[in-house]
Amino acid sequence: MLSKSCIFPKKTVISCADYYLEIKSSYRSVCLLSSGAGESTSPHFLLFLSRLRLLHGVYGCLIVCHWHCARDIGVGTAVAASLRLLMCAVCNWTGISCNNLNSISIINSSNQDLTGDLTNFSFSDFPNLSFLILDTNNLSGQIPVTIGNLSKLTQLDISNNYFESYIPSEIGQLSQLVNLNLSINNIADIIPPEISNLRKLRTLDLGTNYLETPNNWSKFNSMPVWTHLNFGYNELTGEFPSFIFGCKNLTYLDLSINHLIGLIPESLFSNLPNLKYLDLSVNLFNGSISPKISNLSKLTELHLKLNMLSGSIPESIGKISGLKVIELRNNSLSGRIPSSIGQLREVQRFDVNENKLNSSIPSELGLCTKLSFLALADNSLTGELPLSLTKLRKISELGLSQNNLFGEISPYFLTNWTELISHETLVNFPDHLRIVAIY
Repeated sequence: MLSKSCIFPKKTVISCADYYLEIKSSYRSVCLLSSGAGESTSPHFLLFLSRLRLLHGVYGCLIVCHWHCARDIGVGTAVAASLRLLMCAVCNWTGISCNNLNSISIINSSNQDLTGDLTNFSFSDFPNLSFLILDTNNLSGQIPVTIGNLSKLTQLDISNNYFESYIPSEIGQLSQLVNLNLSINNIADIIPPEISNLRKLRTLDLGTNYLETPNNWSKFNSMPVWTHLNFGYNELTGEFPSFIFGCKNLTYLDLSINHLIGLIPESLFSNLPNLKYLDLSVNLFNGSISPKISNLSKLTELHLKLNMLSGSIPESIGKISGLKVIELRNNSLSGRIPSSIGQLREVQRFDVNENKLNSSIPSELGLCTKLSFLALADNSLTGELPLSLTKLRKISELGLSQNNLFGEISPYFLTNWTELISHETLVNFPDHLRIVAIY
């Protein structure tokens, strides 16, 4: 007599006989769906994911009533064997990994040409999922609010897709999340403050969307463990987001290509001592560059181009000894290029094109022997080219045009600049300085 039954995911009651048949049916389905495992694309992937919900229910059902069913219908060995094969098939699917209990813990289907949306993805049926990686596909639609059910998720990457609408506030329920990447989508509306509830989060990438400034940045908690923050290429307005000053372990900060206004706050330089990468390019920041920028002693890349910055380049910039990239082009910086620039022995790219610099070129620039890109064009620089620039043997791109430089060019320049592939010195003056412009 079949006295026992099992509860399946949809709350339906199934007899032990039907239970065994369901296992066999599920196994056949998985075999069909997994026949393309290992291929570069998986057109049935979302259908496969919909089956995973049932398979988890089947597996849980075995734990509850396998021995009862086995005693009643005498198929214990067959049930167990079928189930083992079924779960092995799931756990061996390309991009799927399971924990020691055959519970799915990783779904990684990056760059698999997947289409569709996540509307019917039953997140609650994956209680042990820790990695959900679906980046670089063709997925679309809204991010479901049920994503907040993935209580053990540590890695979420759905970047480089076509997701739209808004970021659900429920994402703030993912208390174990360490890395969150929603970049390169079509997500709009405000950045939800609930994101700052993710106390274990270390990297947050929301770049290249249509996200807007929330009503009040003060609703965001300080995030002392964040190391990577990218809000670049969005629709942010207003002044510098104040909550960032509490993210004291940031090493990477990108707020570029937005509509941010006002001064670059002094607190940026005093509160974020671990910054290595800073990009505030293509905004509407004004005022001067603070001499306190030297507090960012670990900085390797500084990008401030295409703003409305004025004043001089601070002499203290020479104290940031690890700087490799300095981009200050398209501002209104005036005065001189500081001689302290010669202390930056690691700098490879120095770009101050299209400013109002009006001094001579400092001879100390020749000490930056790793320079490969030097852009000084479209300023009001005067005087002769310092002979020390012949030491820049790695220079490959050079821009000097639209200045007031004069004098003859020593033949040592061109004989030492053996890697030069692009140079622009035409439209200087007077007639002594003449080289055909190549870029």
